[in-house]
Amino acid sequence: MNWTAVAAVSDAVGAVAVVFSLIYLAIQIRAQNRESRAASIHDILEAFRTVQSPLAEESNAQLYIKALEDFESLSDAERLRLITLMVSVVRVWEEAFHQHKMGRLDDELWRAIVAQYSNLIAVGFAQDLWDLRRHAFTESFQQFVDQIQAGQYKLK
Repeated sequence: MNWTAVAAVSDAVGAVAVVFSLIYLAIQIRAQNRESRAASIHDILEAFRTVQSPLAEESNAQLYIKALEDFESLSDAERLRLITLMVSVVRVWEEAFHQHKMGRLDDELWRAIVAQYSNLIAVGFAQDLWDLRRHAFTESFQQFVDQIQAGQYKLK
């Protein structure tokens, strides 16, 4: 066997090894992307649970119901508390919005999130709160919220 043939065989083996390495790398990247999306979904859903749990507390629930009935009757302290609660909720929605834009939340989950929030913005005082704090959110999210059709918010 001459050295030219050995070199040709070595080059072929090297090329095959590179192809297998690239295939392995592509498989690893796809798996990492799936894991990243799953982690993003988990983080967003955990954030929703965390941010909504204060609304289940008696005093905050009463405040929310009072605002539903007559937002104008709230004291300054009550408005501040409600604004703080609601901005936290909308901030998580904004994060989900950006995660969806980056392809890290699938369409099915995103539609469910939008449906939930379309009900939230149907609440009478929600537009007042949005007008007060919309400047604190990204422009793309502001435009998105402004084009959402309000759903129907029901307690019963």
